[in-house]
Amino acid sequence: MTKANDLNLLNSISYDEQFETYRSLYRSAAFVKSSFKLTSVEAFDYCRQREFFVIVAPYNKYHEILAERTFAEDKIKWSLIGGSVKRTSSETFLEAANRMAQHSLPSIVISDIEPFAFLENTFDFEGQTCVHQGIAFTGRVRADKPEELLTVGDRTRGHFVPISLPPDEIAISHNKKIFIEAQKHISKKTLGEAPFHEREISINEKYQHRYAFHDRFVKPLFSFASKFFGEYSIDDYKQLEHSILSDGMTSSLIDVACGENELCEQLARTSQFDLVVGNDISFSQVELLSKKSNGKQVPEGLVYTNHDATDLPFEDDQFDVSICKNVLHHMPDQDAVQRLIAETVRVAKKALIVEVMNPEFEGRWGRLRHNYYVHFLHDAFVHFLSKSEFEALIEPYTCQYRFDCHTFRGVYFMAVLSSP
Repeated sequence: MTKANDLNLLNSISYDEQFETYRSLYRSAAFVKSSFKLTSVEAFDYCRQREFFVIVAPYNKYHEILAERTFAEDKIKWSLIGGSVKRTSSETFLEAANRMAQHSLPSIVISDIEPFAFLENTFDFEGQTCVHQGIAFTGRVRADKPEELLTVGDRTRGHFVPISLPPDEIAISHNKKIFIEAQKHISKKTLGEAPFHEREISINEKYQHRYAFHDRFVKPLFSFASKFFGEYSIDDYKQLEHSILSDGMTSSLIDVACGENELCEQLARTSQFDLVVGNDISFSQVELLSKKSNGKQVPEGLVYTNHDATDLPFEDDQFDVSICKNVLHHMPDQDAVQRLIAETVRVAKKALIVEVMNPEFEGRWGRLRHNYYVHFLHDAFVHFLSKSEFEALIEPYTCQYRFDCHTFRGVYFMAVLSSP
């Protein structure tokens, strides 16, 4: 077997695993099957070169769906955006969905990308068959005035169509089924302005180079200093975290707001975990984690998702463990903090909550460090907590373990919670 064939086999196995992992995650998503009779060997050969694909239905705050104009049946109709996954570049289904949206409308940025249907297309030619597997995603368009996106650049096929568009206006027959599922899914989303986290995502993207400097130089310095300061070092905390995650009963895990943390990939490369999900509402963070893998094959069972952590599309107790680290202070108000903790606890049998204490309680060093995060990194913060406030937040849940970690980077509250 040639090296090229070896690579194709490796990628085929990887995408099969990705597809099945997505299906196990999004259990309520529809499953749409379609069959096609081909009349030429050229068409069949073309189909055999493409096994995995995505469909994406970006929607704006008015619940309009981005579709492309096409000429069919002697009139203008609409088609959903989609195409094949780039297997040669190890592109994930999620990355492919984002690429398809940007190819259709180069100025578009989407977030909260969520599968709403799994697709299976079977092609038959003279008794021979090949099967394509795909995932259909929705994605929220990040724009205050989405209609202005259509005037940027020279592509004119894309247009926002009403969610109430009759399915008969969709050109491709099997896409009509997918469009109906997209209508159902998007109609459940909230209309109106962008959610609270939109501003922070934009800030993080603008100052990515500063975060890269922080990760490379400042964070290791803080970790080193922590070895000589405080009641417990970062290494002590990590040992405790490791003991919680390695209790012999944990095989699935979700980090509800993973950011650029590489913990998920590290855990997925161990033999303990069958499923590891790294979730973050910022797609740029998800892309950054993919780039950090340096082209290595994605570990089996590792999936990155792009959802609002206060409204996760997963079932109750779907994971053995959930993690929420240093996220609570980014929430806009008390209600959002409570929803975040509630979701983190709801989706897993055991939830590990870690949050930094309000730096104002640490004196001069805490305020100095806080100024660095705010003025250099432009880190958004709203809702820092005191110890008593943190205790009050976790009081409604069953607390299996409670720990305060005093480090050079601050005081961290840690709690292991489960449903009451």
